[in-house]
Amino acid sequence: MIFPSIDKAKELARNGRIVPICKTVLADTETPVSIWLKLFRTERYSFLLESVTGSDVVARYSFIGGNPFMAFRVNGDDWKIDGDFSEQGCGAPLQKLREIMAGFRPVPVPGLPRFCGGAVGFFSYDSVRLAENIPDKNPDNAFLDDIFLGFYKDLIAFDNKEHKLLLIANIFTNPAIAFENQYKEAASRIGMLQDKMSVRLASSNIAIDQLDEPGSNFRREEYEGAVDKCKEYIRAGDIFQVVLSQRFSINVAADPFDLYRIL
Repeated sequence: MIFPSIDKAKELARNGRIVPICKTVLADTETPVSIWLKLFRTERYSFLLESVTGSDVVARYSFIGGNPFMAFRVNGDDWKIDGDFSEQGCGAPLQKLREIMAGFRPVPVPGLPRFCGGAVGFFSYDSVRLAENIPDKNPDNAFLDDIFLGFYKDLIAFDNKEHKLLLIANIFTNPAIAFENQYKEAASRIGMLQDKMSVRLASSNIAIDQLDEPGSNFRREEYEGAVDKCKEYIRAGDIFQVVLSQRFSINVAADPFDLYRIL
């Protein structure tokens, strides 16, 4: 059964623009990894969020999704929106993000996790410069957006406690369309997710080939020299704490998801 019922969902829609509906499916033969492989491996900007609550205790929910209806990305002061509509501009990217988020007001549904859809992505380390005036003298060679967020209408929550799947579709209420039709369309999307889960996964071995030796962005003598300079700053009282790091990289022939599975 899909819940809430159409009548209850219509009642909830009076309190917010977005109404999540859900179908619960037994998942005793599935894992978050198998669900991602079946449903979202080839989808654009797919994600798998797994977490622990401390030590080796797994958090109750893992979240899986893909193919966002909108993406928001920031590089410096430039921001861009792609998806159901496109827009770009320069200046105040955090304010633009606040305006976007203000347009999405979901209603809480008992029995569902607090996260039922919305924005998934990252704020890079350098995105702090959007809020703080910090010098930026080092070259940026990470090739990442400062901020990237995908906005997802549908997702799956894997209940690790009760070992069941919550197939969630969000209704973005539109007064120009009969609510009954919007409810049926969201229920249809849930049905398509469930159909895809019936696919049997072919077993495959993990294959990772190391193509060269690990390399650092520091030569040894450069790193030791930087350590000596930090000691001088400490003795002079200019700093009391420093995070001196280097990045190691290696070329491999592998499916990126296989690397995640090993980690």
